[in-house]
Amino acid sequence: MYGQTINNDMTQAGDGNPLLAGRYHVVRQLGTGGMGSVWLAEDNQLDNKLFAVKMLPSILVSNKRAYRQLKDEALVAMQLVHPNIVQIRAFEENDGNPFLVMDYIEGQTLDDYLAEHAGTTGVSPIANGLPEADVLRILRPIAAALDYAHGEGVVHRDVKPANVMIRRDGHPYILDFGIAREIQETMTRVTGKLSSGTLLYMSPEQLMGDRPAPAQDVYSFAAMAYECLKGEPPFSRGAIEDQIKNKEPETLPGGSKLVASIMGGLAKRPEARPATCAAVLAGKRQGAASPSAKRYVGSAWKVPLIAVALLALAGGGIWYRQHLEAKREQARIIAERRAEETRKAEEEAWRKAKEAEEQKIRAERKAAEERRTKEEAERKRNAEVKRLAAERKAKDSATAIRIEAKVQQGKMARISDADGFKARKDSLEDIFIRAEAFYDDSAKRWAEAEALYRDYIEQSKSVISFDGERQQAVANRSAVQASFKKAEDAGAKTYARESWNSAVKTWNEAVGEFGRGEFAAATEIFAKALREFEDCAIEAQNNKRIADEKLAEEKRLAEARAAEERRRAELARQAEERRRQEERRKAMQSLPGKWRCQTTLMISYMKDHPTFTQYEYDFRNSGDYVETVTGMPRGYENNKSVTTTTGTWRLFGNTLTLHSSSSSTILPSGSVSKNHTKTSYDYKVLWKNDGSFELRFADSHPFEEKTMTVSYDYQGSQTLHVKTGGFLIPSQEYDIVETAKIFRKVSN
Repeated sequence: MYGQTINNDMTQAGDGNPLLAGRYHVVRQLGTGGMGSVWLAEDNQLDNKLFAVKMLPSILVSNKRAYRQLKDEALVAMQLVHPNIVQIRAFEENDGNPFLVMDYIEGQTLDDYLAEHAGTTGVSPIANGLPEADVLRILRPIAAALDYAHGEGVVHRDVKPANVMIRRDGHPYILDFGIAREIQETMTRVTGKLSSGTLLYMSPEQLMGDRPAPAQDVYSFAAMAYECLKGEPPFSRGAIEDQIKNKEPETLPGGSKLVASIMGGLAKRPEARPATCAAVLAGKRQGAASPSAKRYVGSAWKVPLIAVALLALAGGGIWYRQHLEAKREQARIIAERRAEETRKAEEEAWRKAKEAEEQKIRAERKAAEERRTKEEAERKRNAEVKRLAAERKAKDSATAIRIEAKVQQGKMARISDADGFKARKDSLEDIFIRAEAFYDDSAKRWAEAEALYRDYIEQSKSVISFDGERQQAVANRSAVQASFKKAEDAGAKTYARESWNSAVKTWNEAVGEFGRGEFAAATEIFAKALREFEDCAIEAQNNKRIADEKLAEEKRLAEARAAEERRRAELARQAEERRRQEERRKAMQSLPGKWRCQTTLMISYMKDHPTFTQYEYDFRNSGDYVETVTGMPRGYENNKSVTTTTGTWRLFGNTLTLHSSSSSTILPSGSVSKNHTKTSYDYKVLWKNDGSFELRFADSHPFEEKTMTVSYDYQGSQTLHVKTGGFLIPSQEYDIVETAKIFRKVSN
């Protein structure tokens, strides 16, 4: 819920989201301030596209002049189309309350970006600022947008980090073109109170109330770039307004072209600044006015004419007022030009009078000059003698110093270029080259050469001394690296982790000091790291020895436990083997004798004729057996068949294996069929409490040219799925269902 009002200007209807101008549904508030509030809204006429809606202060509605000027400024800003300018889409009203509709940029202001990132990268030359690469990446597109607006005759007047938006993908935008400043100035006129929200970035002429000009944006842009590099504006404490007018800002360190051009953009006089915002980032201090600036000056009447053309669509009255303003502006420009022509004519008359006076003075001086000629010739001869003597003396002195400088140059050549010394050597070499140029100059600039040679000698001695510190630091670093390897080989990462981490931290601190060129400090810290790594190696060796002893003891105990477990497993295995042997013995004693069972068998293609089957096994102590199977189909009692099979048997646990050697079948016709095919089947013997047992196939079996798959139900009935097919038997597939085979002993 949004409460009863939004910015005290917009009443909410019912319990739903507020609706502005009949099309903008307010979603949530994005920000608020003294110059109005900003809301996120959906446009129901553009598929609910998101826009930013800026509600303007209600006090502006009561002042028709202020309202008209603000609307004119918004209409002009709407004509600016640039990839780095937040586009103003419409100037709307809701129940008499004005608001602006702008593109919604999801991201953060440059102000917030500086608060999060400034001083965190570690690569900026200024502790609290951004790196130059980041500053250029963000501000170059903004400079292009401002220069484009200046070319269109529009001045922003309120350039500051809070008016720069950075989209989530890093794309920057400039917003509030002239709007925020116009609101501030209007609020000042209406209320009589100064609105100074952007004093930190205002130019001196803007504070003085001068007419808007691109140079004011150039100053504000340079102040914003200054803050990006340093982390604070040029003036942020004390009497800021007085400092902007009279005090030079603190020079940024670094000495780069970017820093120089930014400092040029903060010049007090507009003509001393770079002509464009892009020039502030391009290393150009000052130049002639750019084409865009000239276009602004020469076309100052374009802004009101554009506004007149746009407002003509809304009403003839506004157009007429704007037309009169344009005429007055044009007349003012013509008057200024005529005044400039009069001033130039007066200057030309004064110049001619001055030339006549000077001609008279020159004639008088000529006579005096002739008198002094003879005196001057004598003086020159004397001076020439002195000059030659001085030149000789200066050359001898410069030559002596030059020899000493060459000796130092040889020493410098032996210094390594690493660790930033190349830049130092190159800088000194430039001094030596300039000294050599002065020494060989035909103008005989030996004194200047001697001064440069002396400067080279002093600086080279400092560099050589500094190199000695570096060499000591390099030696200590090499010793630490060897100690590092020794500690690492000793397993310090594992066996002395805390000491290892402390030593590595000291090492990194020393490397940091070395990288910053603090070689003396790095030498001391490297020595400390060396001691820590040596202690770490000793600690690791001791801890590793203790750990190895502990590991060996644990291994011995583990092997003892494993041996005990193997011994117990072997005893259990032997006990199990004895139990199984006892079971086999009992089974072998119980099985010999005659066993009989009766079942009912149904073949799927003989559903109406179940077969009553009687099985009889005679298991003998010799290991032989005789199987007699009698089958009699219902309704065909005279078609009884008897099959007798002989072979050997073996009972292992509950597995009964029958090896048949021959079988014969007495058919219903009385004929006898004999079969000497040897087969082998495995059965499962399930003993019952009453001494009987159930016999089941252990698995599926191939039989001649048949394949049988056996399954059992919970009552023990078996189903044999038979597939036949081969050389002798036609292909056939059927099921045989047989009741459980429960055998009972009939005799021993």
